[in-house]
Amino acid sequence: MKNSKDYAKQIDKLFRRMRQDRGKIALPNYADPLPALIDGIFLEHWTAAQTHAALKRIHEHFVDDNDLRVARQDEVLDAMGVRDASARSITTSLLMSLMAIFNRHDQLRLQFLCEQGKRQARKELDLIAGLTPFAIDYCFLHALDGHTIPLNRVMIDYLKAEGLVHPESTDEEIQGFLVRQISAAQAREFATLLHAEAMSAAAEAARKAAKPAPKRKKS
Repeated sequence: MKNSKDYAKQIDKLFRRMRQDRGKIALPNYADPLPALIDGIFLEHWTAAQTHAALKRIHEHFVDDNDLRVARQDEVLDAMGVRDASARSITTSLLMSLMAIFNRHDQLRLQFLCEQGKRQARKELDLIAGLTPFAIDYCFLHALDGHTIPLNRVMIDYLKAEGLVHPESTDEEIQGFLVRQISAAQAREFATLLHAEAMSAAAEAARKAAKPAPKRKKS
């Protein structure tokens, strides 16, 4: 990425500020990579709070992930209580990937990936239909101890808008730059903080945009 040395200083400042502003955060722990994949599918579009709320409703409605796998999209949307474009993208990816995992492995468990080398485990994730790079990266980072930084569109737009990366950089260049700047030991914390920071900023911008302009006083 262009001017990477200058932007590296900005990323370091960002990390320190996010730590100071948000304090110590709880990082997710997964015994099986499958829940990490599911969380990643949701977190690409939604905040952690929205994700947890939607998954709670889904788990209350469906018996288990296998019951969810064979459900119709409309049924999942009804269970979630949300029917916007992001919810449809989430449920499309969710149902497609669950079916792909079952068809490939005859079960809805991916614990065997934890016993493989990271490179092979990553290849297995890449073969699952319906998954986006964000969901794969999220699972690789949080469930398989891989070194990566999952980036969704909101996070990339935030980094560019705040002048934290070169504006002409590609998504791949930005991710590669961050992986080089953030150590493997700090990647989970940084990625979680950045996701919260970017999603919060986007939500605040949306609220301001939706707020009606004050009425002008009549002269």
